[in-house]
Amino acid sequence: NSLEKFGRYNPRTRTLVGYNYINRPEYIRESVNGIIAYNWNTRNLRQQYTVNALDANFIRSNLSDDFRLLLEDLQNQGNNLINSFLPSYVSSISGQVIFNFNQYGAFQKNKASLWRLFFESGGTTLNFVSSSFVEERTLAYFQFLKFQSDYRKYVPITKDQTFAYRLNLGLAKPYGVSNGVLPYEKYFFAGGSTGIRAWQPRRLGPGSFSPDTLEDGSFDYRFEQPGEILFEGMFEFRSKIYGYFDGAFFIDVGNTWTFNVDPARPGANFEFNRFYKEIAVGTGVGLRMDFDFLVVRLDM
Repeated sequence: NSLEKFGRYNPRTRTLVGYNYINRPEYIRESVNGIIAYNWNTRNLRQQYTVNALDANFIRSNLSDDFRLLLEDLQNQGNNLINSFLPSYVSSISGQVIFNFNQYGAFQKNKASLWRLFFESGGTTLNFVSSSFVEERTLAYFQFLKFQSDYRKYVPITKDQTFAYRLNLGLAKPYGVSNGVLPYEKYFFAGGSTGIRAWQPRRLGPGSFSPDTLEDGSFDYRFEQPGEILFEGMFEFRSKIYGYFDGAFFIDVGNTWTFNVDPARPGANFEFNRFYKEIAVGTGVGLRMDFDFLVVRLDM
């Protein structure tokens, strides 16, 4: 009977082996990973659960000359971000819960919302071994905790007008053998087409830190800006224009911060007495081509 009862939740076990290759102007990053995951959900898909019992990654990086010089300069100022790019072994266990109200989806027509909660503990098994186990290996190890809450709501106003918003909060904190740094993939980044759209991808923040200016007075946006705290709010009003075409007006707000003072990036850390002054605001207009099976977005 208990097996029949649990069978209603459509349980699945997934075993994944993968290879990731990331080629960005600043770095090339390769990783081999293995995952053992368990998924189950209610029949109406209102609630979905995932547990990654094992997520193991072997990572190596190749840095551009400019980026390496920047990381070495940061290290001289007390910022150990360069350690995120050492040959490393990153392991974690994680869990995710999704609450889906009224079948929220990409091609939404009715009032609906979705709330995703995610928690991850990195390097947890290192708590059960001696420090010499870590020190004798040539790979870097990391211990960290990460949490994310992502809430999305879609509200039809009239037959041809809708309002949608998203609130996204993230926290990631290194501890123990990590020496104050996270694996690079575990940092949060702000800016870009899926975040605060008025800023270049991964270039906003952290806090009130501003990058150096170039000779022509523009900011030096060559390098990404990782953070440990993320807040994003995206608000969009959409109105039908003609046929498949919708017009949109949007306001994005948010930023990233660090938990501790970063000597290389003044103003990067989160402080209750000033964080609200550091929330970036970007506004714009857009065009949506909604073909039911595909939505094309053009934003300015």
